[in-house]
Amino acid sequence: MPMIKITPPVVASVGLLMAIAATARASTELRLDQSAGVASAAAQQPGTPAPAGGNAAPATDTQLSTPTLRFGDPGRWWLSVGAGISSDFDDAIDVPVTVSAFTFVAPRLEAGLELGGWYFDQPGDSTGGVSLSGVFRYHFLQADDRDWTLFAEARIGILAGFDNVPSNGTEFNFLPGIGAGFTRRLFEDSDARLLMGVRWHHISNANTRGSDRNPGRDAAMLYGAIVFPLD
Repeated sequence: MPMIKITPPVVASVGLLMAIAATARASTELRLDQSAGVASAAAQQPGTPAPAGGNAAPATDTQLSTPTLRFGDPGRWWLSVGAGISSDFDDAIDVPVTVSAFTFVAPRLEAGLELGGWYFDQPGDSTGGVSLSGVFRYHFLQADDRDWTLFAEARIGILAGFDNVPSNGTEFNFLPGIGAGFTRRLFEDSDARLLMGVRWHHISNANTRGSDRNPGRDAAMLYGAIVFPLD
């Protein structure tokens, strides 16, 4: 089994995840400061005068706070930024950097689109590419407070390589995959989350250029992302 090479794309992917985590922490602290300021301003506002009878007017619906939708509840959009690394346990390493947007279409079931930029370290000519994938995850187990979830994943995408992937294949390929992983709340009083998983990573042109031009590639991929709410 070959060792995973520490190439510049691998180092950049790790650095990207560390930078995103730091940004999530700073964003959380800013939101908490802003929320404290709003609460302080609201406390200083005079209340609604009581009617002549002496009884205070009941609160209206607009005065009641709306509960924030939690991770796993339909109706809220999320953004994730991440990276991964895969090996075919022979001589190819694939490294993606991804951005995705998703929402929960039903309790625990998310659906979204993922845009990826790739580097392929492979025999022959190494190259890059871009991809667009549809991703579906079902969070089959979750904590009552949503601090963590466990999920199963399925995806299908298309890849446009800058050169052939593999080097004796074609520039256009499909990207099916299945896997599993977990999410974990990063900080207390924050909706930012860490997502980590492992999946079967497949590259194939489905014999669109003939079987002799479809060597394909199967690999195990480890991937991670930082997830933010979009509201």
